[in-house]
Amino acid sequence: MKTKLVLLGTALLLALINLIAQTRSTSPTKELMRQKLDHAQSVLEGITLENFDLIAGHAAKLGALSQEAGWRAGDTPEYAEHSAIFRRNIEALKKAARERNLDSATLAYTKLTFNCVECHKYLRNRKIAAVTESPTLSDFLAGLPEDTPWATYGKADAVTCYY
Repeated sequence: MKTKLVLLGTALLLALINLIAQTRSTSPTKELMRQKLDHAQSVLEGITLENFDLIAGHAAKLGALSQEAGWRAGDTPEYAEHSAIFRRNIEALKKAARERNLDSATLAYTKLTFNCVECHKYLRNRKIAAVTESPTLSDFLAGLPEDTPWATYGKADAVTCYY
C-alpha cells in the first residue's frame, strides 16, 4: 500500500512538473511579441539618437513580424482593427524615417506604443471574459440525467459518497 502511494505521489509530481514546463514554454505568438518588444526598443533608441536608419530598419522588421502567422492572437473584428492600426503606425514610422523627420517619427512611435497597450488590454479583457463565461463543474453536473450517481453531487440532500 505504501509503495502504491509513493508511486502515485511520484506520478502526480511528474505530471505537475510537466504542466508547469508546458505553461512556461514559449508559444509562437509569445516569441513574436518578445521580438516586437525588442524591435520597438530599438526604434526608440533610433529616435533618441536621431538614427533614422535604425528607425527604418526596425520599423520594417516590426511590419514583417505583423504579417507572420504566429502574430494572430485573436480572430475577432476588434483584433483585426488593432492589427490594421499597428500596420498603419508602422508605415507612418517608416515614412518619417525616410523623410528624416524626428517629430513625425516620435509621434508615430507614440501612437504605435499606445496601440500595443490598447491591443494587449483588449486581449486580457477578452481572456477574463472567456474564463468567467466558461461552464462550471456545477453546470456540467446539472446537465446529467437524474439517475446517474454524480447528478446529485453538491446538492444539499445528497449524502451518499461515491468513489
